[in-house]
Amino acid sequence: MLVGSDGQESCRQAPCTVAQALARSTLHLKINVVDILGTGAGNCLAAATGGKVFTARNVGELQMMTTQAAEDVLPPAHCKR
Repeated sequence: MLVGSDGQESCRQAPCTVAQALARSTLHLKINVVDILGTGAGNCLAAATGGKVFTARNVGELQMMTTQAAEDVLPPAHCKR
């Protein structure tokens, strides 16, 4: 799973708590976070699920980090869905 974060919680939820619950109940869940502007707000999502944080500070980095984060969570090409 890939999550983009600008550091502002806008859903009135506790995303870190949700990520921890999902990690306990879902096999092989890994959340990679693209941290826009380096706020660190979504880092707990990655930490709870063994994912990574990719920081993007501008539009060029955003595209590159999003691609890297998505590729990291995709299964190997030889695996069947």
